[in-house]
Amino acid sequence: MKSSPTRSLVITFLPRLGAQVRKVAQKQRRSADELVFEACQRHLASLEQTELEEQYLAGYERIPEDVADLEVLVPHLAVPAEEWS
Repeated sequence: MKSSPTRSLVITFLPRLGAQVRKVAQKQRRSADELVFEACQRHLASLEQTELEEQYLAGYERIPEDVADLEVLVPHLAVPAEEWS
């Protein structure tokens, strides 16, 4: 399997954060690069999830609460009255 091309990015950490990243990476027997890469992936996934949830809520808020209003917006959902004879 061919790997995708990568790009380098230089990140400057505050001393305390850099030390925490190195400590956790060492404890997990991983490189600091892997740890930062995973953190970025998780953060971006979280942002995407938040955006999807906001879209879902916006769509939900557009749905009318009254069924009569819904029938005006989507006429094919209107159910004809039954005739009792």
